[in-house]
Amino acid sequence: MHRTELLKLFIQDRREHLKSLENFEGIVISDRHKHSTFAYQQAQGVKFNQIFRVHQKFRLPDLTIILDLPVKIACQRIETKKQLEVFDRHKSFLDIVRKNYLVLPSQLPKEKIYLINGSASREQVSRQIWKKVKNLVK
Repeated sequence: MHRTELLKLFIQDRREHLKSLENFEGIVISDRHKHSTFAYQQAQGVKFNQIFRVHQKFRLPDLTIILDLPVKIACQRIETKKQLEVFDRHKSFLDIVRKNYLVLPSQLPKEKIYLINGSASREQVSRQIWKKVKNLVK
């Protein structure tokens, strides 16, 4: 599928997803938001400014946590899936995606984006996440 078409589909899906949450009062935890679109679509050649423009009308997340993991370890974990996503099959592509995630805090300086070492133990990762999240629930 053409990368611009994919971007349109992701934006349409995000719009519908966020619309369903407009009147929700509480904390929403999502494993995918615009940040995955930035990382993956840039890896496919879509320009940052094009992705940025189509996200202008969306509400910013209060907090974004990116679990950083070397691609080799991520691939070992992914291998346990029964069916791999199309993007999960190419390590060189995932290297680019990871680099794109890592620069998001500097590309989107108005957002609270935190990188956490996903290679650490579950307990360490949980503690690091809670340090960031607990300020939202006060």
